[in-house]
Amino acid sequence: MSLVRTERLSKVYQMGETALHALRDVEMTIDPGEYVAIMGPSGSGKSTLLNLLGCLDRPSQGRYFLGGEDVSQLDDRRLSAVRGARIGFIFQSYNLIPQLNVIENIEVPMFYRGWSETRSESRARELADLVGRRPPDPPADRTERRPAATRRHRPGLGQRPRRAPRRRTHRKPRFTQRRRNPHHPRRPASAR
Repeated sequence: MSLVRTERLSKVYQMGETALHALRDVEMTIDPGEYVAIMGPSGSGKSTLLNLLGCLDRPSQGRYFLGGEDVSQLDDRRLSAVRGARIGFIFQSYNLIPQLNVIENIEVPMFYRGWSETRSESRARELADLVGRRPPDPPADRTERRPAATRRHRPGLGQRPRRAPRRRTHRKPRFTQRRRNPHHPRRPASAR
């Protein structure tokens, strides 16, 4: 069974008397474990498609199946439940909370899911271990650091991308969206 499947997915925005066709009859299938990049020029509908796939919006026409379930016409409450249980988001800005340390930032979505403090802290520490944020030497344990507001104390650019994905993997989502600004400079592989 495919993870994501769309049938003639369309989105039309009504701008007064003008109909703006952001998407027209998109047909796609994404299988479990597959990596997909959605690329195109500005205004081609990339963000609209990601909003539909992330259950942030509903299509004007067509159908969207997430793990075999047609989610294209669910009401807001059900779409919210699907997002919370089955979709993980990683945002360009990472949305870290400066007053919280690494473990507490990872725990945020677990709090909203109603997890106990003991369970969420345990899972957050597991996830931090997965990305090497908890070295064995306690004084060097970076999980107690906070993403401070001052530039001097902010986590490095290489550290931020490692924290945010942990926030979405606590519940092992079936589908994860990661958005990256195409204009953000990336170091060539040889410089990493």
